[in-house]
Amino acid sequence: MLLHTDQSLEAQFEIDVRPLYEVTGVDRERRTVQFRQAQTGEMGELPYDREPQTDFRSRIGPD
Repeated sequence: MLLHTDQSLEAQFEIDVRPLYEVTGVDRERRTVQFRQAQTGEMGELPYDREPQTDFRSRIGPD
């Protein structure tokens, strides 16, 4: 079992860790991720260079 903090994941694996952010959509063609910040409700979009990873708590399915 490995235990990591947000900072150690970023340092060791170069992963952008954003606790309390929910991915609301992924546009593979444009290579962007849409998100909602759970505490503030802020919505936004970020580009990605590799396929986003998830903790599988919820899945985004077809509409």
